[in-house]
Amino acid sequence: QSPATADNQNENNNYEQIIEAILFAAGRVVAEQELMIALEMSQEKIENIINKMQIRYEKSGIQIIKVEKGYQMCSCLLYTSPSPRDGL
Repeated sequence: QSPATADNQNENNNYEQIIEAILFAAGRVVAEQELMIALEMSQEKIENIINKMQIRYEKSGIQIIKVEKGYQMCSCLLYTSPSPRDGL
């Protein structure tokens, strides 16, 4: 992989970490516009990064969901209700 490709991948990873931190800390729906302003980034690029994050989270207990014109980090529905066998 070329140095330019590696730099772009590192930059995207940094943006993923920043978006993850924003969504986690907010605890609410964060409007796309807020992310666009905070990251000085186009809507399309934010959508692409979040789509990659959603794929990464597919086998996780958390997910990023699209809500109207924004995104929210939340637990997966599969893991939100305790099972009777859990004794809860």
